[in-house]
Amino acid sequence: MTATNPLVSVITPFKDVAPYLGQAIDSVLAQSFDDWELILVDDGSSDASGTIAEGYAARHPDRIVVLRHPGGENRGISASRNLGRRHARGTWLASLDGDDVWLPQTLAGQTSLASRHPEAGLILGATRYWRSWAGPDGPTDAPPDQTVPVGAPEGLHLPPELLHRLYPLGEGAAPSMNTVFVRSDVAEAVGGWEDAFRTAYEDQALLTKLYLATPVYVSHACRDLYRQRPGSIMSVDLAGNDYVAHRLRFLRWLEGHLREQGREGSPEHDAVRRALRACDPAFLARAERVGRRALARVARLVRS
Repeated sequence: MTATNPLVSVITPFKDVAPYLGQAIDSVLAQSFDDWELILVDDGSSDASGTIAEGYAARHPDRIVVLRHPGGENRGISASRNLGRRHARGTWLASLDGDDVWLPQTLAGQTSLASRHPEAGLILGATRYWRSWAGPDGPTDAPPDQTVPVGAPEGLHLPPELLHRLYPLGEGAAPSMNTVFVRSDVAEAVGGWEDAFRTAYEDQALLTKLYLATPVYVSHACRDLYRQRPGSIMSVDLAGNDYVAHRLRFLRWLEGHLREQGREGSPEHDAVRRALRACDPAFLARAERVGRRALARVARLVRS
């Protein structure tokens, strides 16, 4: 570790990403901005990921540290990010997942924005959905890479605007966690990540709390490569019918969080209630029955 506190603490949780982890770490080492520490959090890997992480820490003991949960347990992404957060010494926290990659100017761009917009406790950016990483060996029918900006205008946004603008309540695209750059004291004030969200919606649980708590600067610059692969935890967890179940669980949590904050009856609380009704299985079943009855009435009128 460095002798003085770094400006940025980079937190990288990982589990069984041995083919990709070295590339993620190398992208941090290649940053043009160098006032950082890298905290690698092993969330119970059973492959060579832990060995790879330890090798980097041994070669860069002043910059890189490896953490594990007690007994090497798997506790999920949120608990792993929080473990890194509790050990972080930086003024700012940056996130990079163990199978993704930063471009060389990522930290330079984020710290520059932080300096120019000191009122912002959170800085977000665009992300590139990286499908070409497999090169010529990848699937021939894969769609091209796509850069997706945050679904809000570039500039400063005051609370709780982004809660209404962005997914999961709004229509705008949500940011990738790889672009999240949050001031440490702000993350601490909202309680960090929610450990109960082990995989799906772990990012949204943190972000919605931050949208309610701090001004956010949205940049449309793209500084990361978000690897798209079928075997990733998120792609598996959100496949098929599981998506609705995860969304319902998140919305119920958010409704409770807003209630705890004294925001019951607020526009954001109303938005959550509408979202709950829209995806609640009982509501959908009732809507389907009403729809069938309406179609039957139309059919009778046509026949009469």
